[in-house]
Amino acid sequence: MMLRKFNFPSVALHSMMKQKQRFAALAKFKSSVFKILIATDVAARGLDIPTVQVVINHNTPGLPKIYIHRVGRTARAGKGNSLVLLV
Repeated sequence: MMLRKFNFPSVALHSMMKQKQRFAALAKFKSSVFKILIATDVAARGLDIPTVQVVINHNTPGLPKIYIHRVGRTARAGKGNSLVLLV
């Protein structure tokens, strides 16, 4: 992973991981062991991580409601954090 090559420690979260692996990855991210979480849309719903400050999307999803769920990770409890869309 390019982030690790340049000393940006990160953890992955995707649908090909077993549930136990997903929980372990999330625990590392939530406890700030890793400050960067690289995730597929498996993280678009159901996660409440108050410390998320930025969401970066490298593509646009096919449906607007999926995009809203993705970027909603930063808008918890009225916080106005940042999102970036790379096109």
